[in-house]
Amino acid sequence: MKILNIRTKKFSWYKTDHEFANVIDIKSAEDYYEAIKYAQSKNLRCYTLGNGSNTYFRKKKISTVILRNCLPDFIRPAGEDLFEVSSSTNVPKLLRYLYSEGREGPFNLASVPATVGGAVAMNAGGGKTEGIFISRYLKSVSYLCNGERIEAKVSELEMGFRKSLFSERRDCIIISATFLFPQKEFISNPVTERLDWAREHQDLKIPNCGSVWRAFCFPLLRLAESLFRTSPAYFSKKSLIWISNKSSDHRHILKILRVVRFFHLVTLRKCEHEIRIVD
Repeated sequence: MKILNIRTKKFSWYKTDHEFANVIDIKSAEDYYEAIKYAQSKNLRCYTLGNGSNTYFRKKKISTVILRNCLPDFIRPAGEDLFEVSSSTNVPKLLRYLYSEGREGPFNLASVPATVGGAVAMNAGGGKTEGIFISRYLKSVSYLCNGERIEAKVSELEMGFRKSLFSERRDCIIISATFLFPQKEFISNPVTERLDWAREHQDLKIPNCGSVWRAFCFPLLRLAESLFRTSPAYFSKKSLIWISNKSSDHRHILKILRVVRFFHLVTLRKCEHEIRIVD
């Protein structure tokens, strides 16, 4: 096991600059077990990092042990419309495969630059009105946690609105997920249709991590938005629950998070982050 010390902007889609003292590439179960032992010996927390599409790093220097998902990438037909997919496989790649094979799937995630493991961990999907989440197709997950490999059915994973058993279990790493993708005939390409929709409705050209909050008070977000219109980090003009970021300094985003949290605390309103915050 090799422990890397890395300075980079590439671990989060906010593109903020950080120094990571403990980065371990997880290529096998053995790598994971050794990494967990190392973290425990140093009394450090762990965080499993896929493609960083839902991750915000809150400090300049990150002491958390970053378990970088470098597991083999694969999509394997398993019979009877079932497919086993590696947690390291990118969601857009999976969706292109499903379209080419004439298979139904969560095509509303075509614009999400997540890995399958990250998408399962956060139960990625559309808003409450759209209601299409990756868990609709999920049957089971194979993951590593507490020194053992666990096979769990979807009913055991506490899947909710953009959250799951893995939302805060940062010492776990998903190996693969098994999905049911029925056959389907397409009149048009759902991947390109979703990408066209996303270009119109989302700020894809500016660094962001998608939806920041899954529970919030809209008027309070609007109030906070008015305070950050000239900030390097600001509320997206296309989606109020997104933060767009033009700075390598993570503190501009932190100011927004703190102000929104404060507004909700003083008004006794519920506020829950969808992004995963790492120190």
